[in-house]
Amino acid sequence: MWKDVSMPDLKKGDLVRVKLSAYAGSAGKLHNGRHCKVMEIRQGDVITRSIDGEEPMLVGTRHSPHVLEKRK
Repeated sequence: MWKDVSMPDLKKGDLVRVKLSAYAGSAGKLHNGRHCKVMEIRQGDVITRSIDGEEPMLVGTRHSPHVLEKRK
C-alpha cells in the first residue's frame, strides 16, 4: 500500500514510487510508477535514482514531493 509523501517524514535513503499518474505524455511513460531511492532533498525537490531494474536507469532525477508516494 502506498501513501502520499509527507516532506517532514521523507529522508535520504527512503524508497519511494512515482505516482502512476504523476506526469503526462513521454515524461509519464519514462517516470510514472518507477521505484526510486531518495538520494538528496534540495530546495524542496527530491532527487532520486531508480532501483527497479527498468531501463533506462534514472539517476539524479528531480521530483516535486507531490508526485511521490511512500509505503505505508
